[in-house]
Amino acid sequence: DGMWNFTDTIPFIINNWVTGPNNYIKIYTTQTARHNGKWNNSAYRLESQGADGGIYYAVIGINANYLKIDGLQIQLDICCGNTSQGITVSNSVSTTNSEIIISNNIIRTLSASLGDYNYGIRMMSGHAVKVFNNIVYGFNKNTDFGIAIFGNNDNNMNLYAYNNTVVNSYNGIFNNAFLPIVYFKNNIVQGATLAYYSSNWGNGTGY
Repeated sequence: DGMWNFTDTIPFIINNWVTGPNNYIKIYTTQTARHNGKWNNSAYRLESQGADGGIYYAVIGINANYLKIDGLQIQLDICCGNTSQGITVSNSVSTTNSEIIISNNIIRTLSASLGDYNYGIRMMSGHAVKVFNNIVYGFNKNTDFGIAIFGNNDNNMNLYAYNNTVVNSYNGIFNNAFLPIVYFKNNIVQGATLAYYSSNWGNGTGY
C-alpha cells in the first residue's frame, strides 16, 4: 500500500493451491500503490528475469484454476535464453473448470534483443481466460509477442482479449491454436509488424 521507493524483484510460480469459483487467488495493488496508466517508479513494480516454470521463465506463472491479477507493473528482464514471459497461464490450468482474469496491468520489456520467443502475456490453457485493459510494450524482436495464445489445442478453451493496448511489439495479439474459441475486441495495436492473427475467431470479434 502507498508509494513504493524500491522495486520488487522476486518472481513467482503459483502452484499447488486449491481454488474454485468462490475462492479465487487475487494478486493486486491498492489504489494508492497503483500506476495511473503509464509506468510509474513511485508505484508498485515487479522487475525480474522470471522464475523457472519448467518449460518457460515467467515473472508470474499461473498454475491455479481460479485467479485474478489486477493493477500490477511488470518488467521482464530477459536474460535466460528462450521463452520468457511477463505473465503466463500454464498448460496445466484446467480447460473445463477455470477462470483466469488478467486486468489493468502494465507489462513491458527493455531487453527484447537478448532472447527469442518472449511474451508479454501468454495463454497456454484455461476454460475462460479474460485479458482486458492491459498495456503491453517493448516485445519487438521478430520472435516476440505482445499477447499470445500458444499451448493446449482444446475446444473447451474460451479466450478473451478486450480493451488492451499493445505497442512496439513485433506480433501484437496472436493466436496459434485452432480449436480454442478466441474473442478479440476493442484492442489497439501500434508499431507491430503483424498486428492481429488468429487461427480461429469467435463470433463478435472486432479486434
